[in-house]
Amino acid sequence: MNLQEIESKYKELIDKALRYTEELNDPVHGVGHVKGVVKNTWLLLEKNLLADKEVCILSAYWHDVGRKYGKAGHGLKSAEILKEELLKLNYDELFIEKCYKAIYKHDEKELPDTIEGIIIRDADKLDDLGIERWKECIEKQVRLPRIIMNLCDNLLLLEYSKELYNQIAEEWLEYLKNITIGK
Repeated sequence: MNLQEIESKYKELIDKALRYTEELNDPVHGVGHVKGVVKNTWLLLEKNLLADKEVCILSAYWHDVGRKYGKAGHGLKSAEILKEELLKLNYDELFIEKCYKAIYKHDEKELPDTIEGIIIRDADKLDDLGIERWKECIEKQVRLPRIIMNLCDNLLLLEYSKELYNQIAEEWLEYLKNITIGK
């Protein structure tokens, strides 16, 4: 199943996650960030054939909805909200549990229990350097919480995540150079 097929299959749930995200009114963790995490998730899935693609993509869309209730524990809250939604729609218990575990430990200080969780965590951390995320924050004059220059060595778990980080870092530095020279 490709990304478009997964997004089509889960359209209602994805739309609901995006509505939650828009309600946050947080450019740092807004729709642009979510789409960056989805993009990174798909890239990581290309190298992790054993991971459940549907679980990963759906979880990527829902990973930050719990921020509505604050930053602390938002991964767990996001997992609980998605679990409730999936239960209402009578999804299989195993699928629900896999989605829950993919989200509930995605903070940098936590270590996920499953390959799906590791993918979501790495995809989320990779977006800390996402150019689209930075552009949106600069445009809205919102300061990103931090630039993670030691992200590659200290936070990313998958080797391919580290390779993607190096590619993103090069693009990011080129972007910064261009906006600096343009001024």
